[in-house]
Amino acid sequence: MKKVLDKIGRKEIVIAIGLVLLALGIRIYNLEGHSLFVDEILWMTRGKQIVFAYKQLNMDFFRNGGWWFLEKAASLGIPMGFLVGLVEVLFVPNQSSFSLGWLPDITGARLPAVVIGSLFVGVTYWLVQKENKLLALTVGLMLLVDPLSVHLSRWAHQDMFLAVTSFLSVVLFIKAENKWWFAISGLFLALAALTKPQAVLIPITTLVFVLTGKNRVGGLKKWFGWAVFGVVLTSLLFPYLWPNPVANYLKYVFHIGREVNVGHLNIFAGEVTPNPPPYYYLVTGPLHMPEGMLVGLILAIIGAGYWIRKGRVNISGIDLAGMVYVTTYLLIMSFSEKKLGVRYIYPIWPYLIYWAAKGWLMVIRRVKASWKGVVLGAALLPSIWGLVVYSPNYYLYHNSLISSQKDQWLELVGVCDGVKPAIEYLGERVKDSKLMLLSCGVTAQYYSGYTIDYTDKVADIDEVDYIVTEPQQSTRYQIDEGIFLENGFRLEREIEFAGFKLARIYSRNQ
Repeated sequence: MKKVLDKIGRKEIVIAIGLVLLALGIRIYNLEGHSLFVDEILWMTRGKQIVFAYKQLNMDFFRNGGWWFLEKAASLGIPMGFLVGLVEVLFVPNQSSFSLGWLPDITGARLPAVVIGSLFVGVTYWLVQKENKLLALTVGLMLLVDPLSVHLSRWAHQDMFLAVTSFLSVVLFIKAENKWWFAISGLFLALAALTKPQAVLIPITTLVFVLTGKNRVGGLKKWFGWAVFGVVLTSLLFPYLWPNPVANYLKYVFHIGREVNVGHLNIFAGEVTPNPPPYYYLVTGPLHMPEGMLVGLILAIIGAGYWIRKGRVNISGIDLAGMVYVTTYLLIMSFSEKKLGVRYIYPIWPYLIYWAAKGWLMVIRRVKASWKGVVLGAALLPSIWGLVVYSPNYYLYHNSLISSQKDQWLELVGVCDGVKPAIEYLGERVKDSKLMLLSCGVTAQYYSGYTIDYTDKVADIDEVDYIVTEPQQSTRYQIDEGIFLENGFRLEREIEFAGFKLARIYSRNQ
């Protein structure tokens, strides 16, 4: 054991563990404080189905096709769904006959994401430190406090898990020191493939890395063995693929490709559209980047241009892989009609943070020792301030440099975020009342000790006592809230958070 620790580096292990513990503290704090996203309820239910299918060896549950074909553009989500379901049935009361009953429902569902997102911070540091220790520390700290990374590590959803498994699969492959590295990389490839179809970009990225290397023949042999191992693991965990794993997985990918051509209703630049323009993510993505990350990326671009002019280009393996992965991922997502929120492009985020850290590292290397901490602080403080201002709903984070959150005209913001504060505001009044909930009404039951009688149909206006709307949902679905005033209701309360209008509560005139 001592030899292993000495080889890895005791100091590096301590730093990695410290980053993981800090990440756990940040991500688990007030874990139930932000609203449930409607998809989280779906994965609570689906996760338990996956767990019991494995427990009972009910392979027909997977083999006969399921939600990935029956629902439009549904994620497979098997690994993360399994973890969510496992915690639910083991630790949440009344979820199984053998539950220990230790955790509330929402906490149990979100806990796997907290643990995985926190471990990712430490593992990313440890992998990058093999390239440069100061760069690794900067990457680890920026990932630690990045608001989007923090929030997606507090959600029972798939986007963070896809980002983690995709990034680790690629980086472990390009930094592989022995066959065990390839095996672990192949495991992450399988986990990503069982999460979302974008996992097909992993073998494409690693293949480009091999083909641009010096030992192409040897590299291709290793790549082929790695890919076969990943396919075998994927097939073992997902019986739907039997007996033709590659053909059946491509069938799933092409099915999703057809379905994503039917977009969600979205808001972009003040217009309601099911298909925002291809530059949608290029515009909205930077709004969610902390100022330190944005400036770091600008510094990295300037630095790259400088070294290219000097003819002294030094591209790391992560640089090359990142350029391939980020470019192809953005092209696919940008020309798909299904665009909805920055979480859809989160798998490129680790590469962007890596490049931003390299940008800041250029400055850190050029200042006096007494100023190095100041420069690092400048890179991190905007993120830390964002965590303070936007706690506990970090998904609403917009940087103050280029964002336009005050009028919410540029993108769809705050879906499902108004229900929780609205129900909490109404308090005991929900007990003997009927509500009209015009956004994410299914989540309302989680915020009250009473059974909530509600409708989501405007036509039922004569039957309700209170109406809860989310402003952008009203815009999105063309709901004229003036109808409420004309039918004997008054605006009782408008709920805001960090400059965003999240909900309006109408009550019947007495």
